[in-house]
Amino acid sequence: MDPLVSFASGKSNTFAKERAEYKQRQAYYKKSKLLRQYQREVKNLEGGAKSKKLNDDEHHEDSRRKKNKTDPFAKEKKLAEESKALKEAARAARAAAEKDREAKINQRKKRSKASAQRDSRGRPLIRNTISGILGKLQKEAQK
Repeated sequence: MDPLVSFASGKSNTFAKERAEYKQRQAYYKKSKLLRQYQREVKNLEGGAKSKKLNDDEHHEDSRRKKNKTDPFAKEKKLAEESKALKEAARAARAAAEKDREAKINQRKKRSKASAQRDSRGRPLIRNTISGILGKLQKEAQK
């Protein structure tokens, strides 16, 4: 047999072997995972039926567990949250002030536009003058 042919056929055989081994490993992992899940479920069922007072092993396990440590950055986190809240409040106040400023500017533009209106002879329109005076009187009455 030609060495190139044997090499080529051997390569394909090794690939098939590797693929079969891979499938076997995957099946083994899957079965072992299912077995561990089953064992956990059985353990939970057995543990649930026992009384906590009679189960000293469980108390012993709790004492071996790590205790929660205090956060070393608690003060810094608190300060950061407070400063963030202050910045948010200041930003909201600036946005509200900007909105009020825009509203006042729009009202001023409307008033100036109305007062600048003229009739065909170049005189100011009486209805705009009267509405301006009426608005001022109503504003004073509200105060």
